[in-house]
Amino acid sequence: MTDNWRAYLTDQGAQWDQQGVRGFDSGPSRERDAQLFALGHLGYLTVTGPEARKFLQGQVTCDMSLVTIDHSQPGAHCNTKGRMVFSFQAVQLAISSPESDSFALIMHRGLLQRAREALAKFIVFSRAELSSEQGHNLIGLAGARSLPLLPELLPRIPIAKHDVVQADGSLGVRVNGDRFLCLVNGGESAPALWRAWAEHCSLRGYPDWNLANIRDGLGEVVPGCEELFIPQMLNMQVTGGVSFNKGCYIGQEVVARMQYLGKLKRHMRRAQVNMAEAPPPGSPVYAQESAQSVGNIVLTAPAADNTIELLAVTTDSAFDSDALFADPQRTQKLHLLPLPYVITK
Repeated sequence: MTDNWRAYLTDQGAQWDQQGVRGFDSGPSRERDAQLFALGHLGYLTVTGPEARKFLQGQVTCDMSLVTIDHSQPGAHCNTKGRMVFSFQAVQLAISSPESDSFALIMHRGLLQRAREALAKFIVFSRAELSSEQGHNLIGLAGARSLPLLPELLPRIPIAKHDVVQADGSLGVRVNGDRFLCLVNGGESAPALWRAWAEHCSLRGYPDWNLANIRDGLGEVVPGCEELFIPQMLNMQVTGGVSFNKGCYIGQEVVARMQYLGKLKRHMRRAQVNMAEAPPPGSPVYAQESAQSVGNIVLTAPAADNTIELLAVTTDSAFDSDALFADPQRTQKLHLLPLPYVITK
């Protein structure tokens, strides 16, 4: 995120906290059907070089051969025990050439340093280079009425989930449904685009983006959750973030064993709880009859007054009991909500 972009959003009424833009001062566009998101809580690393794809293929859970300038993939980097250090959306940048590929790994900004340190241990053995974000800003767009706005940035609309369209150093990824993640070239491009889109949209911050991820069942590693979950605990075998036939990567043995031997007994669920303040990611979840925690919070977002929606990884047995709580005193009961997909092992 550039300094100019931060200053511009502040002038537009952005309310900041430690993560990013929490929201905007109330305005006349608040109730419009299309939503425009300031995604300052996200950032990216770039991996560039003749062996960039080969390097990432041996490091991450997704199949990097499927990542092209027209298609992205979610994925994660694990430790040797199969626990995710960070998760990301991988995009091949159009500046790639036959001699050198360039990939952006979009993730929570709070994990950028940890991710850089994890990859730097191994990239010295490859003809590839790792660098921090280079002057792009992240913007989200959502809602059926947002579709006519995309030609302001892109020559065409990404059709399927994870599809990418790129133009003039910027790109858009179709996250799910009518929701798009845009990586906008620096300079004046982002403010000009924001001005054009803001006339037709309600302005949102990261809590509403997180809420959309929760309702889509898209878990991710955020600060506080590093090395807590293996990919299948976040249902990444369903949402496309892990490949079981691409070959070896760090932690692959554990991830594959959990898949093929059927030993995984924890999965991610969606729920809501009546609380004024959301428990932070990584917080324990409790069952009625268990003295120990039975899982952890993955992601939270306010949905209404004193109502928090969340994703949480819990044991299957505790989930089946339908008596889960967000506090050790067992006063804050989780009310289970459906996911938009069926959980597989």
